[in-house]
Amino acid sequence: MRDVHDQVDEEDPTTADILHGFIEKLEQYAWMVEAENMEPTTEVTEPTHAASV
Repeated sequence: MRDVHDQVDEEDPTTADILHGFIEKLEQYAWMVEAENMEPTTEVTEPTHAASV
């Protein structure tokens, strides 16, 4: 899609701006899906509380 964007930008900058918006949204959605499917890489531990003196 980015390859086409560069070609379109030379011919029609307005259409290239619309295409850029689509590319930007697709990248955001791809990031969200990747973050949702990501496996945890560390254990979650409970914080230790300091004893009150």
